[in-house]
Amino acid sequence: MNLKQGLIQMVVIMVLISQFPVLAYGNEKDSENIKTIQRIEKQDPSRLRVEKLNQKSEYWKGDIGVIIDQNKKKIQVKNIQKGTVSIGIADIGKATISTTEGQVIYSSDKVDVVVQGIEGGIRQVINIKNNEAPKVYNFPIEIAKGYNLKINTQGGVDIINDKGKIESGILPPWAKDAKGNDIKTWYALNGNTLIQHIDTTNAVYPILADPVYCSQYVAWSGWIRRGAEESLSILPTSCARAWGGDNLSGGFLEVHTKSGRRWSGSRYNSMFNQYRCHIDIAPLKDYWNLEEFRPNVGYLRTLAALCNP
Repeated sequence: MNLKQGLIQMVVIMVLISQFPVLAYGNEKDSENIKTIQRIEKQDPSRLRVEKLNQKSEYWKGDIGVIIDQNKKKIQVKNIQKGTVSIGIADIGKATISTTEGQVIYSSDKVDVVVQGIEGGIRQVINIKNNEAPKVYNFPIEIAKGYNLKINTQGGVDIINDKGKIESGILPPWAKDAKGNDIKTWYALNGNTLIQHIDTTNAVYPILADPVYCSQYVAWSGWIRRGAEESLSILPTSCARAWGGDNLSGGFLEVHTKSGRRWSGSRYNSMFNQYRCHIDIAPLKDYWNLEEFRPNVGYLRTLAALCNP
């Protein structure tokens, strides 16, 4: 080995050594982030299906696309059928930004915010690390002109379109502490800013809290033949499976629109009751099949007939 080669190798070794602390910190941070994500998946009562974000912090599937602007701390959910809703990411002050397993994570000493694409929408999971963290989080929401926000009886938030119909919305909030205990949490509205309050009294840290926005309820639908009759076959998103019962009108509005047909009177009521029945007793069934020929016998009799009156 000549002198020149020896100097080159020495420089390479010194550069690698200088990187060790950075690499170690990165690995340690990745490990911490992964543990947080695993805890989210374990404690999530809704069992929402996570859609992995690509390198641009986006995902596109079916009618919707989710785009995360990391610098502006804003999420755009673009829906071909319903337009665009933008939601601000919870402000936790100065934070480092990283991506782990297709998810964007804002980290600080007191709190993390994990931004996940989910089937049908987006969610932010707040990981409250200690008692010094804020107990109130603001999420500015941008909606189309003529639309408005309203807290519903379940504690979630309806996004009502310019025709007065519930089109999409935010699921009722949940929060759990390190032992899996439910923590009191609730939403308030200040104009178009969603405010989540979290009561940490007697809670064991860290605490998870979970604002979820659902834009899409039907991943796919199409008319099929079942014997001699036609059936509208629906593949629900995990948003529909988790939240459909709290937003029946919004979910069925999407079903009706995508069916390509217009129902009224008893036919409309029959299809609505079949849809509601699947949410109540068969939410995990792969496909929900609704059939126009079935009579309108009211919801209770539809339920008693296992959705096939």
